[in-house]
Amino acid sequence: MVLFKREANKLKQSGFTLLEMVITLAISIGLLTFGSLYLDGYKKELILENTVKEVKGELEQAARISTIKHQSSYISYFPSAKVLMISRAGEKKELKIDPLIKIYNLGNFKISANGSIKPQTITIGNNQHERKIRVQMTWGRMIND
Repeated sequence: MVLFKREANKLKQSGFTLLEMVITLAISIGLLTFGSLYLDGYKKELILENTVKEVKGELEQAARISTIKHQSSYISYFPSAKVLMISRAGEKKELKIDPLIKIYNLGNFKISANGSIKPQTITIGNNQHERKIRVQMTWGRMIND
């Protein structure tokens, strides 16, 4: 009889109560929700950083090509279509921009045939953050702010 009571006690103590499981589940859901919100913000920040690098790279490349080919390049940004258009004599290149990204001060951007660019600041942002690209000097040097 004593042996039977010990086995009954072992069976009673081996599981979790319903309250413990509900608390564990609530904590897990809270952590997952917090993590997914953080991940969403990180994703937006990453898209912004990549867009800044792409735009800066395209502008620098256009300045180099203008210098090598001795042809002026024109860069236009179309906000409604979210497209950055780079054109020079007989050539056109499009760069699609993420719908959440906005670019300012890049309406009509000209690179002369010798690769020089008028100094200006280009602002790229989403709803939360902004990044600036400063075009310095007349040789088209670009610096992130």
